[in-house]
Amino acid sequence: MTDGAGNRIADDARDAAAGEAGNAIVEFLVLGLLLLVPLVYVMLAGLTLQAASYGVTAAAREAGRAFVTAPSAEAGFGRACSAASLALNDEGVPHFDCTRQLSITCLSGDDCAR
Repeated sequence: MTDGAGNRIADDARDAAAGEAGNAIVEFLVLGLLLLVPLVYVMLAGLTLQAASYGVTAAAREAGRAFVTAPSAEAGFGRACSAASLALNDEGVPHFDCTRQLSITCLSGDDCAR
């Protein structure tokens, strides 16, 4: 191979590489967006589910605490309803209906009397 042929091959390779200058950035951005947008949606859905799960756990715990410190079962139900509503609202769970979604049962069997 002569020196002129080697230069011509190097020039051809340089010209071919110059034609693709900047394509890596475009490919990286497009593929990054195609993968990142669905990943963000999945993460947001998972975090929302986790917040709701924690809200239900906190609502049950606080409703139980509010009920057992009340002087009567009727007052206890009202306190439990308020505590559960507050705990769920803190975690972004809307529309909590105490009459349909809150149930209190006692293990003692004597209608939760003190």
